[in-house]
Amino acid sequence: MKSRAHIESHPIHPMLVSLPIGLWTASLAYDLAASATGNDRLRESADDMMRAGLAGALAAAVPGAVDYFAVIPPNSSAKSRGATHGILNVSLAALYGVNCVLRAKSPRRWGRWLGLPLSVIGFGGMMYSSWLGGTLVYRNQIGVDHRGPNATKWRESGMLMGEPGEWIDVAGMEEFEKSGQMKLVHLNGHRIVIARDGENIVAFQDHCTHRGGPLADGVLACNVVTCPWHGSQFNVETGAVVSGPAEERIRIFPARVEQERIRIAAPEPNEEATVSERSGFLPPEPKRQQIERMAQRTMEKVASLTKAAAGDGKA
Repeated sequence: MKSRAHIESHPIHPMLVSLPIGLWTASLAYDLAASATGNDRLRESADDMMRAGLAGALAAAVPGAVDYFAVIPPNSSAKSRGATHGILNVSLAALYGVNCVLRAKSPRRWGRWLGLPLSVIGFGGMMYSSWLGGTLVYRNQIGVDHRGPNATKWRESGMLMGEPGEWIDVAGMEEFEKSGQMKLVHLNGHRIVIARDGENIVAFQDHCTHRGGPLADGVLACNVVTCPWHGSQFNVETGAVVSGPAEERIRIFPARVEQERIRIAAPEPNEEATVSERSGFLPPEPKRQQIERMAQRTMEKVASLTKAAAGDGKA
């Protein structure tokens, strides 16, 4: 699923985590070299890199937290894995923070005798946390910006609300040019997938009943949607399981098209909805569309000015 904290679809968190990983690893290497040689300058360099790594870890934590709360599907295996990853990273930051304080306050006593063991423990924890982070990306595909049929980009609505049973406008037919294209909608605290299946428009829950994978990020073909995590398949008209490992069917929502607008019947509000279910940190839908139009106009103006400046340069 596309990262919420990104630059031109490139997730920010993986960019920043290289700082604590590289600096804390180098700090340990310098610590070992200092212990072997007794060189105080090596020990000072290790201290400096440890502090710099701590700053990098704090910077990386912000986009990481945004993606955890807004992007990772709720009640999923990735959510629990992400929680472990986050708690471990916070603990590592605290451990390295204590290590920095000990080295600064008592470099000849506690800093010397506890500094290296704490760094070794921290390095081991960092490797395990990195493994969890890699699993979130490479197995659960968190932060991966997929393309749909006709090279369509990820589509997601802001928060929508409506009375139960009320027909809510969620999308336009122009968003679904080809069969298999999908859009994730946040309605009454539910994550609902709107999709074009042949000439029909269907709506179904985003939550895979196996491990909570995001069906909106899967593949839809011939009335069947495939979960991107473990390959479970569901019929999008009936909700029935076509192929496992899932055993429980998915929920189907009534959908209809009126004057090229897609509407679905609002479900009962989910009173226990998480951030990723309510809105995923996106503004309410009318406001989100307004911001999107403003951003598009700004990009067009910048492109026009850049083209004009390039033309003047050639002249």
